[in-house]
Amino acid sequence: MARDDMGPIRPQAEATAQDPLRTPKETAKRLRVEPQTLAKWRQASEKAKARQYARPRPHLRFRRIGGHIFYLESDIQAFIDAVASDAPKPAPPKQKRRPRARKAA
Repeated sequence: MARDDMGPIRPQAEATAQDPLRTPKETAKRLRVEPQTLAKWRQASEKAKARQYARPRPHLRFRRIGGHIFYLESDIQAFIDAVASDAPKPAPPKQKRRPRARKAA
């Protein structure tokens, strides 16, 4: 809710009805990881910003609103897509070797 005379009451998030904000708990459940893992990823992303030479890795964007952490649904999906495309491709199945024909002695 926004006040016309004094501006918005709180920071406006980029969320819309089609792209809602998710809590770390909801995000962790969707990604099948623990919420503590998300916290470690946030720390790692902040450290990676300081190291500009580091290899770019999939990054899960987050927003800090009023001291709370939130993730946009579109950012979660983009992270899933990036991780899926960055994953190593499975090796083709090995063909079974046929036994060598023995020479008649």
